[in-house]
Amino acid sequence: GGSATTSYSSPSVTISWSDDSDLGLTNVPGNITTAATSSAGAVVTYSPPTVVDEDSPLPTVTCSTPSGSTFPVGTTTVTCTASANGDSNSPVSASFTVTVTDTDLSLTGTPADLTVNATSPTGAVVNYTPPTAVDEDSPLPPVSCDTPSGSTFPVGTTTVTCTVTDSDDSNSPVSTTFTVTVVGAAGQLQQLAAAVAGVGPGTSLADKIQEAETYLAAGDVADAKNVLAAFINEVRAQSGKKIPQAKAGQLIAAAQQILAVIG
Repeated sequence: GGSATTSYSSPSVTISWSDDSDLGLTNVPGNITTAATSSAGAVVTYSPPTVVDEDSPLPTVTCSTPSGSTFPVGTTTVTCTASANGDSNSPVSASFTVTVTDTDLSLTGTPADLTVNATSPTGAVVNYTPPTAVDEDSPLPPVSCDTPSGSTFPVGTTTVTCTVTDSDDSNSPVSTTFTVTVVGAAGQLQQLAAAVAGVGPGTSLADKIQEAETYLAAGDVADAKNVLAAFINEVRAQSGKKIPQAKAGQLIAAAQQILAVIG
């Protein structure tokens, strides 16, 4: 309460009161930042401010979000207040912030870079297992890839970007990439040349592949196809003779696929 100073002067009496305005708060917590531990946020404990006052007992401090509460993801302003009837500056308040961050969003299981042979002039259908999201929230947010599994990938190298988004996570969106390389006719002819390198002497298979490569490089598709047809006929003629049947089947299938890619 206040203190009074009384002075007397005749014929009047003057009474004056000193002001009581010492109510205050000290040890106000600094701003707090912590990571979320669940989809609800995080439990945060803090030491509330303490009251400064000449009166006893000291008034109680109340905070808008008590210590030990679950704070949601984002920034919450906590206001702590104390009131005392005898203080002219009552109530007094102090504030600080609690920021709960959610940065656990990530992707796992990114496919390794893939290399496949084209099966048609347009490329090849490629299937892959997309990455999966890692997050504390449930259900997990969906993952989208800019070229989905099961798409037809063109000849050449395509970079696939897969992305996951969750508005609760401050590091959202999260992306990962891998490549899909589709080998065209020229590359498959090189593979076929390597495959016939182990075939015994007495065949002209290697020469036919080289000839097909030359025609294809010059843009002479018709002659490249004719030479490949001759290659297939020679392999069939030598199947079970100079070329084991299993090997012959592999060579024929590879040549037929090149023909399909050439179109």
